[in-house]
Amino acid sequence: MSLYAGATLSNYFTCNVLPNLPQFDGIDPAQLIIANKNDYLATRLSYKLNLRGPSLDIQTACSSSLVCVHMACQSILLGECDMAIAGGAAVQIPIKSGYIYNEGSILSPDGYCRAFSSEAKGCVGGSGAGAVLLKKASAALADGDFIHAVIKGSAINNDGSRKVSYSAPSITGQVEVIQRALSLAEVDPSTIGYVEAHGTGTALGDPVEIAALTEAWRNSEHKQYCAIGSVKTNIGHLDTAAGIAGFIKAVLCVREGKIPASLHCENPSPALELHNTPFYIAQNSQEWPETPTASRRRAAVSAFGAGGTNAHLVLEQAPENLKVAAQESPGELLLALSAVSDASLMKAIHQLKNRLPDIPENDLADFTYSHTMSYGSLSKRQAFQFSSLQSLELQLAQALKKGLGKTTQENNRHAFSENKHENTPKNGHPKLAFVFTGHGAEPQDTCLDFYRFHHGFKQAFDRCNAVFQALTGECLLALLSRKSERLKQADYLQPLLFAYGWSLSQLWQAVGIKPDALIGHSLGEYIAACVAGVFEVEDGMRLVHERGRLCATMAQGEMYSVLLQADQVSALIVEYRIEVSIAAINSADSCVVSGKPAALKNLLALLHEKQVEFIRLPVDMAFHSPAVNQIKPGLKTAFSQFKLHAPRLKIMSNLTGCFLDSPAQWASPDYWLEQLSETVLFHKGLERLHTEGYRCFVEIGPKSMFANSLQGQSALVWYRPGRLPGLTASGCKILGTSGKAGKR
Repeated sequence: MSLYAGATLSNYFTCNVLPNLPQFDGIDPAQLIIANKNDYLATRLSYKLNLRGPSLDIQTACSSSLVCVHMACQSILLGECDMAIAGGAAVQIPIKSGYIYNEGSILSPDGYCRAFSSEAKGCVGGSGAGAVLLKKASAALADGDFIHAVIKGSAINNDGSRKVSYSAPSITGQVEVIQRALSLAEVDPSTIGYVEAHGTGTALGDPVEIAALTEAWRNSEHKQYCAIGSVKTNIGHLDTAAGIAGFIKAVLCVREGKIPASLHCENPSPALELHNTPFYIAQNSQEWPETPTASRRRAAVSAFGAGGTNAHLVLEQAPENLKVAAQESPGELLLALSAVSDASLMKAIHQLKNRLPDIPENDLADFTYSHTMSYGSLSKRQAFQFSSLQSLELQLAQALKKGLGKTTQENNRHAFSENKHENTPKNGHPKLAFVFTGHGAEPQDTCLDFYRFHHGFKQAFDRCNAVFQALTGECLLALLSRKSERLKQADYLQPLLFAYGWSLSQLWQAVGIKPDALIGHSLGEYIAACVAGVFEVEDGMRLVHERGRLCATMAQGEMYSVLLQADQVSALIVEYRIEVSIAAINSADSCVVSGKPAALKNLLALLHEKQVEFIRLPVDMAFHSPAVNQIKPGLKTAFSQFKLHAPRLKIMSNLTGCFLDSPAQWASPDYWLEQLSETVLFHKGLERLHTEGYRCFVEIGPKSMFANSLQGQSALVWYRPGRLPGLTASGCKILGTSGKAGKR
């Protein structure tokens, strides 16, 4: 994020600090300068807020803060930052003060700023500060931000010597900057309904400004359709902050469709010749005027600095669809705190509780994200999951009452404190593994939610969908939206599950939760291999589509999850000579069987007789059984078309229950053929990860399937899938955290 700011000379420094220097004995004079000189404004703010983009002080007198907005826009467009803060500050010390009026000066004789009035004789000073946050409209839309207005174009220039004196305005300079902004905005002046003018209320400045606007808009044939006003008539001339004050007023006008009165102008100056211009003074508050050709509300803003630096911007009303997402309920959120000691953490919780009354409910998600991101990953941690201010306030009160650690033990769904893990690496973070589910659930609703609300997920999913469309001519999103029955077919479901799992893994990593190892169940191992870089995501989609297409040609089969140890099921199969395979071993006490319906019918009757629980899985093929042999040649041909790379992350193998550590495995088509037909040793892989010191597992899939696989193991944290706390507009289930997480 970048920061561009301007400020007036600190009167506080000259009026309060310098006269009392003896009282600052022992304080480094350099620190007094840094704390008060406007040269350090932007960099000190960036230091305090941890902003790492360009941070510049802009000093162009009265146009400073509007120049800041222009520079911030340029920084974003050049790719120097994703977001930028722009603004200015001007505070007069002492607050209550006056001035001596001199005939012909810029200051008003009666304390009023009468912009564009026949009685205009000068302006009056004021105090204020303002700042705005800028971001690309496309990114703001993707992130669900509320957009107040869109900047269509901006420009700055300087008068040079084309004027009667250094501090005098220049018609030529103003015309050029206005025309440049209009050109960059690609906007016809006849579509602009309001101009927030510089409007200093001087006999020289006002006529020059109107003349320059009229000349810049010379192609407009319409007269007196565009309102004009100046916020200086309300709050005085804010000097360095004047531009941002006018900009904020114009933004609000465009957003609300209302134009407030420009005060103290009962009789516009005849010198303006408004009857021959496109402009009229907004003498009364009014609804947005009808412009000759506009389909959306548009406004322009000017700021002209003493010395000749001019700035002009063109604003447009934000499209309605840019506002919708931000107005919806934020759903469940996760706010995390961390500190170096228990006492510091309790203090942070207390301070957070005291801040809640000042937080609007509709800003809760943004506040949660910002507050969480402001804390690092320190040793003492506490987090709260909530969906409303009332819920958060209650949890904070409970945490303060009960003290640290107790909330976690009693209800780890909502809060947790520091987890002390065995075999924790030297960097202090527990080892974390991503767990990718395979078949077993359809991700329709969750996929659409993530795609709608999270730019990172959308970008990743779009890459996968583009490949799928090229292969099939179908759009996964369209199929999801209408809940097409085709998504139950292997050649559609498998690519969808792959795209969903890979995109969700990218979203987790985007918010700072990065794996040390990966494990995937059957199809999930393809996602793990893609995340580890064994193949690119586009190649992964092609492979999985072909895998699904071949699977769709298999003879009908069935699969059942059986609540019995695998060796016990195997003994029954051998004893009764039933042609059924152990397809997967998912936990110490359960496994999956696979085979032809007739053979499985015999096994299920036996299990029922022995009162063993079982449930059919939502597939109609016998994966991980000899039935797969018929598609192996086609799958081998598919793999031979792609180049496989060494994994960048550790991958736990379904086939061996050990890490993939040689090209004979990850680079061999034969490995992937066996991986589809042989037993999935999933529980063995999870146990191996646990033995290697992995205590945090992020399960990535449409629903939780394996959270009980390591039940009873010590110091285990398992993240359930489906909804990321603080990242969606819906609910979630979570059992802890190991890193940073945010809203968008």
